[in-house]
Amino acid sequence: EEWNRMSFTILEFAFNTAPTNEYDGWSDMYSLLELGHTKPGTYIMYDFISEVTELLSKPLDLNSCALVHPYIALHFSHGAIAKTGHHIQDRPKVAAETLQFLKENCFEELKDRPVIYTFFDEIDPDNEDANRAILRQVDASLLSNWKKAWFDAGWNPHIMTLADAQRHPKYSEFMKELEQVVMIGDGTTQARYNQICFIRWLAMASVGGGFMSDYDVFPIKHASALLPLMEGDFTVFDEVPTRGGIPSLMGGTEEGWLRMSFAILDYAFSHEPDPRFKGWSDFVALMELKVNQPESYYINDRVGEVNKLLSNPYNRQVCGEVAPFVALHFSHADIAKSNNELEKRPELAHNTIRFISEYCQEDEPSI
Repeated sequence: EEWNRMSFTILEFAFNTAPTNEYDGWSDMYSLLELGHTKPGTYIMYDFISEVTELLSKPLDLNSCALVHPYIALHFSHGAIAKTGHHIQDRPKVAAETLQFLKENCFEELKDRPVIYTFFDEIDPDNEDANRAILRQVDASLLSNWKKAWFDAGWNPHIMTLADAQRHPKYSEFMKELEQVVMIGDGTTQARYNQICFIRWLAMASVGGGFMSDYDVFPIKHASALLPLMEGDFTVFDEVPTRGGIPSLMGGTEEGWLRMSFAILDYAFSHEPDPRFKGWSDFVALMELKVNQPESYYINDRVGEVNKLLSNPYNRQVCGEVAPFVALHFSHADIAKSNNELEKRPELAHNTIRFISEYCQEDEPSI
């Protein structure tokens, strides 16, 4: 159905719209591009395929690996081949030699990198509302930017899905209990979102533990700054002072993730929710667990908020403000507090991380 919809959508757009000055006429690519610009939300765009212009502009070496690792495929397009001085007829040879080099020299390097996970599941896939479509594109852009940012910081980033949690042998037991817990937003899509947030903990146990962040949390320091901060079998790196942890960036062993998955679930299952919330989320359960069971997990607060950061123009003062942190959380709440639009989260995150990378490296303290 979606292929049928998009087939007629790009055709009708070209039929009803005059070509821009940039083009003499239409192609499916130009129609798709213009449609994405003029009618956002018509389709979802993930930036997981890279052009090879930069890659082929100089001889391949180990530095080439960093150009390709954030992506899942390479596009050896006519344009890219021409720009790099190769003949079009050599495309098969260039592609084969490039892929052989990458296979022999780059893929092994990933094994030496620590893994960072995030979790994504489409909450309301059948909702065709225009606003929901725009938010889907925001999520897609955030996921693309998240993967690139964590790779650049020395990690091997992976995006988990519901299928990862479902592979855990305790999934059925977990879900049976979870279904009996009243979620914040009961009866709405928010409740499903909060259920998914509980499920991601079990997904982490399923993949063997390690580090997980929300996909709107972006690193500002190298992996080597975060790895030594782990304590015990489970550490939360973000907190509400005097209350407890915020589940935006966490790390733990496989056993730690399994223990904490059931710890927050059991707590929510066996306690009445705070009247202010009228239900549970993993965030609320994690905070309440810390208040009532202080030894349940460690906290090492190294994730910064971006409310004040985004409220003022960037300057070198930013470097001092972010120095204590290893990552920044571009949360819904902070974006709203800074009077920015939620749709701009990917752009705001990208620009902020780029500014810090370019201007604050020499100010970065050792952690």
